[in-house]
Amino acid sequence: QLELRRAVGARQAEPPRHAAPANGAPHTQPQTDSASAARGGRAAPWTDDELSLLAKAVKRFPAGARQRWDTIADFVSAQLAQPRTKDECIAKYQELQASPRHRPAPSQPDDASWTLEQQRQLELGLQKHPPSLDKNERWKRIAAEVQGKSKKDCVERYKLICKSLHATTNNNAATS
Repeated sequence: QLELRRAVGARQAEPPRHAAPANGAPHTQPQTDSASAARGGRAAPWTDDELSLLAKAVKRFPAGARQRWDTIADFVSAQLAQPRTKDECIAKYQELQASPRHRPAPSQPDDASWTLEQQRQLELGLQKHPPSLDKNERWKRIAAEVQGKSKKDCVERYKLICKSLHATTNNNAATS
């Protein structure tokens, strides 16, 4: 029991798993904790599921949120057998941001996922359901008429088209 108390006391004296450095700047190297020690002292490669969880967490917890990276690490780790540390999450995020192959080409994935028929259905829905309707109701009705697309998909597509049109209009005005 005495050894157990010493071990518990020593464990309580250790800094928390996601402790920030004294200067407040995030580390870019993974901390050595029980999770990374179990992996042989270095971080294991990230699986597609982990990358997906990281992307969701980064969107869900925007920059400026209190203890953002602690929260992101907890979100990612909550669904894994081998948890990821705050520092591992930061390092992977920075690596992905620096890598051009992980950045989607502008509007390419969205354009590729919409068929001509779905585009036509969206346009007809926009004409059929006037903007005077409640926004939520209008987009719900439009999405019901676009096969295989959600309300969110339709709104995002509409915004993308508007953005493209504005960019084209601005470019034409600048060259005139």
